[in-house]
Amino acid sequence: MSKIKYLCNKISQVEWSGVLFYSLKGNIKNPSKMVCVIEDILPMDMGSAAYTEYSFDDRVVTFLQEEEERFDWHIGHIHSHNNMKTFFSGTDMSELNDNSENHNFYLSLIVNNAMDLTAKVAQRIKLKDISFLANDRDGNTYSKKLANDKEVLMIYDCNIKIPKSELLENSFIRSVDKIIKDNEEANKKMKSNNNLAWDFNENVDLEFDFTDDIEIENALVYCLRKGVTFRDDTLEDCLDDIFEFKNWDDYDDIEYYLKRYCLKTSNLYNSTDYDKLLNQMIYKLNEFVIVYPEIKNILKHFKHESEI
Repeated sequence: MSKIKYLCNKISQVEWSGVLFYSLKGNIKNPSKMVCVIEDILPMDMGSAAYTEYSFDDRVVTFLQEEEERFDWHIGHIHSHNNMKTFFSGTDMSELNDNSENHNFYLSLIVNNAMDLTAKVAQRIKLKDISFLANDRDGNTYSKKLANDKEVLMIYDCNIKIPKSELLENSFIRSVDKIIKDNEEANKKMKSNNNLAWDFNENVDLEFDFTDDIEIENALVYCLRKGVTFRDDTLEDCLDDIFEFKNWDDYDDIEYYLKRYCLKTSNLYNSTDYDKLLNQMIYKLNEFVIVYPEIKNILKHFKHESEI
C-alpha cells in the first residue's frame, strides 16, 4: 500500500502501470477460499490520462533475480485510474482477456488516487456439454443438452483486504523515477516530431492512427478548440472549460474540425480514406465515453452518434 500511495502521489494526473507479484493461499478449484497476497509491485510505465501499457523487458528479469523467492510468485497486472473510479473499462477487460491466455489464472488490480481498489481474477475455461431448461409454446418446461467445446473467460471479483503500510525501499523509488523520466523524454520527443502547423498550405506527412490514445486525445482537443490549439493543451483542460461555460451545444461543427484534423495529420484528400479514419475514431470513442462520460453530450453532434 505504501508503494501504491507513493505512485499515485508522484503520478497523479495520468495513468501508471506495472507488474504485480503475488503469492497464493488455497486453490482456484475453490475460489471463495483462495487468497492472493500481494508481495510487490514493479513500476513499468507512466502513460497518458486514459491509457498505459508496457512490455516485459530486462527490468522484470533483473527484479526476479535479485531474490530467489520471487521466482515462486505469480505475475499479474496493476494500473491506476488516477482521479477516476476503479472500474474495468473496455480496454481493461480486453487486457484481462488477452493476458489470461498466458496464465493458468490471471490477477488484475486497478487503483486510484483515493486509494479505491478493484481487482478481478480471470481464468480461461472450456465448456463441454451444456444443459438448460426452457418453456415451449404452451409454457411446458423441457430440458435440452448441447454438445459444446467452447473456451470462455471465467471472471471472479475479489474481496480486498488492505494491509498496513510499510517503508519504501530505495530501489522502488528509483524505479518510479525511471518511468517518470522515460515519460518526460517520450513527451519531448513527441513534441519535437509533432511540430504541426494548422495551416493547409503546409505539407504534413505523418502516419495517422486513431487507435492510438495520444492521437485521439490530440484530435479531440483540436475539435473542441475549433482548430486553435496550444502545445500544453489537454483534454482535461477542454472539458474543464466546457463545464465552466456550459457551452455543450457549441459543437455542431465538430465533424468539420475532425475532418480537418484527419486531412492535416494524414495528408489524405480522399473522402473514402477520411470515412475510414472517422470510423476508426468512432470505434475508439466508445472507450473514451467510458473514461470521459462528460464528453457524451458533445459527441451527440456527430452524424454517426447511433454508433457511439
